[in-house]
Amino acid sequence: MQICLALLLNNEIHNKIRRLVFEINSRYKTGIVASLLPQHISLNETFYHGNIDEICDYIINLAKSLCTAKIYFDKLELIESANKTGLIWWKVSKNDWLNDLHNQIVFDLENRFAILKGSLNGANFNFHSTIIYGSNMCADYKKIFDDYKNYLANETCFTDEIALFCSHEEKIVAGSFYTYHIEKFK
Repeated sequence: MQICLALLLNNEIHNKIRRLVFEINSRYKTGIVASLLPQHISLNETFYHGNIDEICDYIINLAKSLCTAKIYFDKLELIESANKTGLIWWKVSKNDWLNDLHNQIVFDLENRFAILKGSLNGANFNFHSTIIYGSNMCADYKKIFDDYKNYLANETCFTDEIALFCSHEEKIVAGSFYTYHIEKFK
């Protein structure tokens, strides 16, 4: 089972991003695979674990230690992937709260569940919220990015929920993840 832990963004930001995705897809036919999950910020690299209930219990208890947090966003960024496709994400400003939460999760996963720290985790983890991606070439996303790069500059939102997303696929497959559990902070 592939698992990802994430912070959910509030409804106002979620709705704003979905309107943007609708507009981009209507104009450029990019698809909506990035919108199949609630709008979120991934907290760690996706990992494999055979017992989802253990991880679910973990986030339920983790949420009890968390308070509502303010998230600061920078700007949209265009990212070229290794296979020359692209994606557009909303860069999240790093802060101590996010860094501490990320580091705690990575530490806990390794020490409680023997899930080794992935290569993307750690000091260079890129907090972001994906807006749109698919199988189009990066040049296609460059045009979209040029048209929308200033759309979501310097926004903030509050988050008070953590989610567990999972996929039954052996490898990470876009569009195969679903929301397994959402837990409100206490």
